[in-house]
Amino acid sequence: MVLGVLILSSCGSGGDSPPQDAALEQASDVLLDGGEDGGAELKVVAVAWGGSGALFDVHGSGANNVWFLGREPYRFDGQSWSAHDTVSVAPGGAVWARSPSEVWVSPSWRYDGKSWKNVGLGQTSGLVRDLWGAPQGPIYAATGGSSASGFFGEVASSSGGAFQRRHHLDDQFLHAVWGSGPNDIWVAGAPVGQQTRLLHYDGDGWSPIVALPLPHTVAAMSGLSRALIFAAGGEHLLRYDGEAWSEVGSAPTWGLQDVMAFAADDVWVVGKGGSVLRYDGKELRAVNVGSSADFFGVWGPSPELLYLVGAAKSGGVALRLER
Repeated sequence: MVLGVLILSSCGSGGDSPPQDAALEQASDVLLDGGEDGGAELKVVAVAWGGSGALFDVHGSGANNVWFLGREPYRFDGQSWSAHDTVSVAPGGAVWARSPSEVWVSPSWRYDGKSWKNVGLGQTSGLVRDLWGAPQGPIYAATGGSSASGFFGEVASSSGGAFQRRHHLDDQFLHAVWGSGPNDIWVAGAPVGQQTRLLHYDGDGWSPIVALPLPHTVAAMSGLSRALIFAAGGEHLLRYDGEAWSEVGSAPTWGLQDVMAFAADDVWVVGKGGSVLRYDGKELRAVNVGSSADFFGVWGPSPELLYLVGAAKSGGVALRLER
C-alpha cells in the first residue's frame, strides 16, 4: 500500500498557532507495507493547541479526550483545546488519561473532570517519567533520581491518594511502564553496563529481569497483550512474544522516544531529528511527516487517528495524522 502524504497547515481552535518548524516541508509518498492494494492517503495536520512551548507527552481515552503535556496540560474535548494552567509541570513529564474524569499528570496531579488535586508522592522520590494504569485499579509511576549514593529508580502506585513506593532499584533510572493488566506490569529504564534491566510484576511481587543485551535506555513501551509488547530506545525497536525479547527493527538515527502499538503489524515509533517510523510486522520504515522536530510522544485513539508531539528550534510542535 502506497501512502500519499498531504500536508495541511493548522487545525484546532483557540490560542496561537504553533510554530511550523520552518514550514512543514513537502513530503513525498511513503511505502508502508509493500502491498499492491492501491493508494491510501496520510493527512498530516499541524495542530493549534493554544500554546507555543515544547510538548513532552500525549495521551487520552478517546478522540474527544486528548491531552498534550507541555509547561501545563492541554485538553481537546472534540471541539476545542483548553489550557489547564493551574498545574505546574516539570519538563519531560508524563500524562495518562483513563477517562474525562480521571487524568493523571506527573509528578502527582489528578484531575476529576472539574478540578486538579496534588495527591502527593509520599516517600517516593525522583522525577516521574512515565505513568500507566489498567482500565480499573491503581495508577503506576516509573521514576528516576539520584542521591549521594548514586542513581536509583522506583516504582510507585496510587489508587487516588498519595503515591506509595512499591519497588526500589539501585543504579538505574526508570523511564517506562506498561502492563496488560494489574498482574502483568513491565518497567524499564536506563542500562547498567551493556544490559538494560526490566522489572516485571506478576501480582505477587517484582522480579528484576536482565533481558535486553542493549546499552540503551528503554524510553517507552506499548503492547496489546501479555504476549505482545513493544519497547523503543536508542535506535532499536524490540518485541516481547510472551517468552523472550528480540529486536525487530532499527531506526537510521539514535534517539527513539515513544512507541504506540495498534496491532502486531501496525506500530508507530517517534524520536529525535524528525524520526517517525512504522513497523508493519516485517520492517521498521521511516514515514516523512514534513517536520524535523524532536518528537517525544505519540498516541492515538484508533489506527486512523494519531497525534505526535515534540519540539523544534522555534517552539513546540504537534501533528495530527489521519489515515
